[in-house]
Amino acid sequence: MNKPHIYLTALFLFALQGLLAQTVKIIDSSTGSPIKDVAVFSAESSKSALSNPEGTFDLSDLEGDKIVFQHTSYFQKTVSRKEIIEKNNVVILDPRVIHLNQFVIAANKWEQPREDVPSKITSIDKAQIRTYNPQTAADLLASTNEVYVQKSQLAGGSPMIRGFSTNSVLLVFDGIRLNNAIYRTGNLQNAINIDPLILESTEVIFGPGSVIYGSDALGGVMDFHSVTPQYSTDEKLNISGNALMRYNSSNNEKTAHADIAFAKKNFTSFTSISFSDFNHLQMGLNGNDNEQYLRSWYVERIDGVDSIITNEDPNTQIATAYKQYHLTQKFSWKASEHTELSYMFYYSGTSDLPRYDQLRVLSGGEPKYAEWYYGPQNLMINAVKAEFSKPTKFFNNAKINISTQNYLESRHYRKFRDEELLSQNEKVNILTTNIDFEKTIKAGTGIVYGAEFLFNGLTSKAEEKNIVSNEMTEGFVIPRYPDGKNHWYSSAVYGGLRHSIGKFILNTGIRYSYVALHSTFLNEFYPATFGYDELKNSNGALNGSLGLTFKPSENTILYGNLSSGFHAPNWDGLAKVFSPKKGVVIVPNSELKPEYAYNGEIGITKHLFDKRATIEASLYYTYLDNAVVQREYELNGVSLLVIDGDTNRTEAFVNASYANLYGFNLAIQADLTKHFGIRSHLSYTYGRDAEDMPLRHVAPLFGATHLVYRYKKLSTQFYALYNGAVTAENLSPSEKDKDNMYAYDEDGNLWSPSWYTLNFSLAWEISDMFSVNGIVENILDARYRPYASGICAPGRSISLGINLAF
Repeated sequence: MNKPHIYLTALFLFALQGLLAQTVKIIDSSTGSPIKDVAVFSAESSKSALSNPEGTFDLSDLEGDKIVFQHTSYFQKTVSRKEIIEKNNVVILDPRVIHLNQFVIAANKWEQPREDVPSKITSIDKAQIRTYNPQTAADLLASTNEVYVQKSQLAGGSPMIRGFSTNSVLLVFDGIRLNNAIYRTGNLQNAINIDPLILESTEVIFGPGSVIYGSDALGGVMDFHSVTPQYSTDEKLNISGNALMRYNSSNNEKTAHADIAFAKKNFTSFTSISFSDFNHLQMGLNGNDNEQYLRSWYVERIDGVDSIITNEDPNTQIATAYKQYHLTQKFSWKASEHTELSYMFYYSGTSDLPRYDQLRVLSGGEPKYAEWYYGPQNLMINAVKAEFSKPTKFFNNAKINISTQNYLESRHYRKFRDEELLSQNEKVNILTTNIDFEKTIKAGTGIVYGAEFLFNGLTSKAEEKNIVSNEMTEGFVIPRYPDGKNHWYSSAVYGGLRHSIGKFILNTGIRYSYVALHSTFLNEFYPATFGYDELKNSNGALNGSLGLTFKPSENTILYGNLSSGFHAPNWDGLAKVFSPKKGVVIVPNSELKPEYAYNGEIGITKHLFDKRATIEASLYYTYLDNAVVQREYELNGVSLLVIDGDTNRTEAFVNASYANLYGFNLAIQADLTKHFGIRSHLSYTYGRDAEDMPLRHVAPLFGATHLVYRYKKLSTQFYALYNGAVTAENLSPSEKDKDNMYAYDEDGNLWSPSWYTLNFSLAWEISDMFSVNGIVENILDARYRPYASGICAPGRSISLGINLAF
């Protein structure tokens, strides 16, 4: 056979193979590069596909004539099968300047269209995470510009959502509840346990999520999803990976990360390691002359004596440095066409974490503490999950997730020129089981249901060490929590219904939870002071939600919902002994009851100019019944208590009669031209308790505006972050004498001033393998401290990240 015949035969066989397999390739109109992770589905059926790393999928897997293509970074496109064939099985998508998230998982644990959910949800995809390049997962939440983040020290970040924070908002990682029974009422810094460099996406639900997630989901749910490699489409072994290095001048951050993934047709593996070294944080130089913010001095032990050292650079926040590392190993096995098994090992660890705000407290004109730090904050997770997708009489899809967590934290503090170092050590062992089902009843109607079982076991110890003689003493130091047996249990069942009625979509659900706690006290301090050596508490809670979405047109979505949530008392609220500020000590309150949130919300999403612009607005009101607040409290006739040599007024967490919160969220995003876009967010919350006292975790008015430019593989943003003031009369009673955290106003009262920053970021994908990210933060070098934070924000700084992918 001569060469022309060979070529013709080969071309015919290739065309025949393409016709039989119906392989379609999806490419970017500006770069010509293949696009992976495009959701492809038929408008006439429920079958769907996802494009692989080569940007291809098999059209024969889909039914119907009209095929829809969706991706957060591209404009949606609908084409017919005939058009696809006429274009030689190539589909071209136009990139968006502003990403538009189409699907969410957090709302009911199963993927669903975002516009079908009758509540506000914010999503961050992998491309956005890479652009933001956050140092921690707390910084990632702050980058949404819709979650307010407080920091007591550099090693932290406590999210505030709609007036709720700490143990009244819920952290979820790969379907695993991270909130444990010592998550405190004060500011909580545990978001840094999550490695932002392995995240595929993050979703934030605003408002109560207790029907699906149980206790603590009063203000919202933050749901983090880590990378899961796709199976290979053939028998070949696919290998991919990333290596990243990053530097930030504000704290001399040095971060290194590497991950590698192996994928075969029925097996995947993902391995990741991340390490960060943060030095002392530099605050800004301009805009606030209040000396309260400056780090004018610090304590150093010289020749066995605690000495006050003058800081040569008061803008350097001495005692903020720390180190952190994360390890991840994931396996998944496709046991059959409809069964998948997976395992995850995850470990997060830190160095000692200096408590910067406490190290600035003065007592009698001298530093109160020479040392105050958290010991290493370590979290280990082992999780196994089974997923079933073969439809049965009882479900179409099912998930069983069983996990264990081992969590360690500790507190260590020593008074100025005192030789005794006091330590409180906590260890929590957690077992979690979640069983979730999804069932399609008929077209437009489906149900979700499931159960959850939780167990927490706590060991709480305290000791005293003489730093000169190294002599250890136990029994004379008060543990933070009960030092005997500590068990916390929770069990729950839930169900939900989704039903489409013309242009309306109804979502409703109900959940019953039972929570119990039992603790014993060994230290004689407790029965001698408080009159008991055992503590029991149990509560049941029934929660519900009712939401309605109305789509009068393709470009208008209206929604409203009524929902309830609850927070069951844990060890931190019931049984803690702790001094949060000068002259005050928190004591146990065994009579503490759950607090309940009853929430109403209405919202609108309006698409304009062929969906090139979107306006979102929501209004909400929350009535908090049995609100937990910190108030003066007399226990067993005790109103004054000597702790660590200081006489303190006793206070406790008690149930106030009620609290009211209301506010709004506003978001605007638009593609102004092919290359320019804008997005802006504004959030406001107002909250008062029954005594008309401001609530502690109500953030001030805050928001951001981003001007975005995209050209091919280059993306830049110039953006402003802005934050309103919290005046002296609007400070919560618990904040009014924290002069180590707030500035003084003209009348000599503490307050939190307003601030704004200007910033610039750049992300450039130089090739398929090599990309860089750069950020110039706080260009004007403003000196400011976010509300309720014990540390000033970074001054002018440059961040540079280099990423290698293969």
